[in-house]
Parts: sequence; structure tokens; C-alpha cells
Amino acid sequence: MPPDARSTQILQSELGEVRDELRRIDAKARDLLVVATLAVTVAGVALGLLHTAPPPAVVIGYLLAMGLWMGAVVQLVLVVRPMLVPHIADSGGGIDSWLHRRWQALTQIVTAKYLRIRRAVDLLLAMTAVATLSTLIWMAVTVIG
Repeated sequence: MPPDARSTQILQSELGEVRDELRRIDAKARDLLVVATLAVTVAGVALGLLHTAPPPAVVIGYLLAMGLWMGAVVQLVLVVRPMLVPHIADSGGGIDSWLHRRWQALTQIVTAKYLRIRRAVDLLLAMTAVATLSTLIWMAVTVIG
């Protein structure tokens, strides 16, 4: 196999792997969106079933947790939103050069999506911590008061 044909085959294989990774990233983001939305829905229903109003500090904690959740959802929606591959003009160099530029562009998209998922997970972890702390405060106030 001539060197150009071999490198073209390698680049095409790498391009396929990057495309597969993009599909996996989008699936992860979709799953996280479902879990995050379900968690907030369950928490909202549980709060609605309670017959006592939470103290103001707990309300502030829950509002902060909701803000963190909204930030995570925005990040996840940005992951799922289609991203266009930048136009890759044919500036010479043949198919190898074009495949290499396309691989670089898709790799940048994968990196951007991973960073957004990481931010979303960090926000969801912070949301969980704030909501848990707020709930513990509410329980302590209820037991002590």
C-alpha cells in the first residue's frame, strides 16, 4: 500500500473514532439531563407534599441549588445542541490534508463537549451538596424547634 493510501486509511479510521466519541458524548449529556430533571422533579413533589414551610435559610439554600441545577442544564443542552464542523476549504495538499483538518475540527468539538459535561457534573455535585445541607438544616431546625 503506498504511503498516501496508508495515511488516508489511518486518518479515516481516526475520523470514525472521533465521530463515535461524539455520539457517546451526546448520549451521556442526554442521560444526565434526564437524571437531573427527574431529581429536581422528585424534590419538588416531595416539598409540595410537606405541610410545613421551610425556614428562610433553607428556602435560600434550595433556590441556590435550583440555580446550580439550571446552570448544569444549560451546559448539557449546549452539549446536545448540534455543533457545526467549521468549513474546511481545500487549500491543497490532497485528501490527507483535508482529512487531517477535518479530524482536528471534530477533535475540537469533542473537547468542547467534554468540558461542558464536566462543568455540568460539577454544578450537579454542588447542587446536591447545597440541597443536602439545606435539608439537614431544615431537619435540625424541626427537631430542635
